Amino acid sequence: MSYRVAILGSRGIGFFHTRIFQQLGNEICGVLGTSPVTVKKAVESLSGTYGILPKTYINLDQLMINEDPDIVSICTPPEYHLDHMKTVLDKGKAVFCEKPIFWHKSINYKEIDYGIKTLREYSNPILHVNTSNASFISYIRDRIDSAEKIENFNLEFFTNGSCSGYEIAVDLLPHGLSMILELFGMRSITHFSDFAFKKSYSCKFNFGNCIVNFNFSQGKNINKRFAFSI
Repeated sequence: MSYRVAILGSRGIGFFHTRIFQQLGNEICGVLGTSPVTVKKAVESLSGTYGILPKTYINLDQLMINEDPDIVSICTPPEYHLDHMKTVLDKGKAVFCEKPIFWHKSINYKEIDYGIKTLREYSNPILHVNTSNASFISYIRDRIDSAEKIENFNLEFFTNGSCSGYEIAVDLLPHGLSMILELFGMRSITHFSDFAFKKSYSCKFNFGNCIVNFNFSQGKNINKRFAFSI
């Protein structure tokens, strides 16, 4: 079955979302950018690379009315995610949101709590967040007697991203958290400690009775690596 898909922010990760949605046989019906110049450049790049020429927009409401997409892929900066999700969900459309689901550098607990409560107000929303590395857990489930027996979970994730310090955690921590949530379900986090450097971020904590170690690193010249162990 083919769907009409709109991409919000088609440069950066949105460029790859566009490729994958197209490869799955969907129609890219519209692209949202911050200005006529940037969105035109983005579509020219999409046309040259993938041979598609979606309509361009700088106003989300107009895109939703004119194109009536089935799915909206949100790849805009995290500080815009909540507003964009509300606009799309208000129309009863499906959302695929790039992680983190919402964020800005000075975000506080009240804002996070407000965002979660806002999304929970929708009845039966179709909302997915791009934490695809959780899918690796399905490959090890039948090789484990019981998740309750796991005493340690260790993850190393090195990418060529451009984040530094605590921004690395914002970028990569959702992947690690999604994996342990997929494996264990909801548990309490205790004994949390972390360390941030220019090109790396690491943290250690107890997730219920399991000791978790995450080690993340980013940089143009870093050898990419993804490995986890239990």
